[in-house]
Amino acid sequence: MTVEVFLKGASGPSAAASISRNGEVLIRRYTYDEAVYKEIGTDNTAVNFYGPKAGFQFVITGIVLKADAQVSINTDAEVVIYEASTATTTTADKVLFQTAMLKSDQLAVTGMQLLVNKGKYVNGKTSDDDIHATILGYYVPTED
Repeated sequence: MTVEVFLKGASGPSAAASISRNGEVLIRRYTYDEAVYKEIGTDNTAVNFYGPKAGFQFVITGIVLKADAQVSINTDAEVVIYEASTATTTTADKVLFQTAMLKSDQLAVTGMQLLVNKGKYVNGKTSDDDIHATILGYYVPTED
């Protein structure tokens, strides 16, 4: 018989522990990252990356952005990753990450443990065209 125990941190389950057949304590991440790539290709248009799942919240662990040749060399493209009430709204209930990028800029932010509020969508938008975005993370069970 195998019993798995989840170790809980301040933001929810963060690791799982089990005992091997040899009596060793094995510790691993709670779950592994998912990755969703989307092109944010139209000015001030919502692009959805993740949606709510009943009984779970999403944790963002990384954001990778690339501004392509369509972005202006003179004007920053504002990029906003945000929580929203629907998959299609550009109204940010809460800004999770915001930056500005010029033509051919690249940015990778990793090592994050950003908990998205329960029942919220993770959307992105830009003020210019063609930002390529990948958002990494995983779902954790909610407390209630």
